Amino acid sequence: MKIHMAKPFSNDASSLVTLLIENSNGTFEVMLRRVEFDGKTGFALVQLIPLSGALPSMPTHSCLGNALSMQRWMEAHPNVLSQGLTSFE
Repeated sequence: MKIHMAKPFSNDASSLVTLLIENSNGTFEVMLRRVEFDGKTGFALVQLIPLSGALPSMPTHSCLGNALSMQRWMEAHPNVLSQGLTSFE
């Protein structure tokens, strides 16, 4: 049996991603680190900071995936916030 450990990217500062996520349990900040695992890029949880809400809970995989997709989309469309829009179109 082989166990493969995730390896952090060489530049730790650039491998950190911070997301602000709001869901039915409240709002929380999630800090992730990009890692490489078997030649693929993934994310490992570094810190979860509850900001509001009754139950601090771990976000689901799909919640994190959606947040990362939204962040990439926003980076590709910088004029969205300047136009006062707040969602994908």
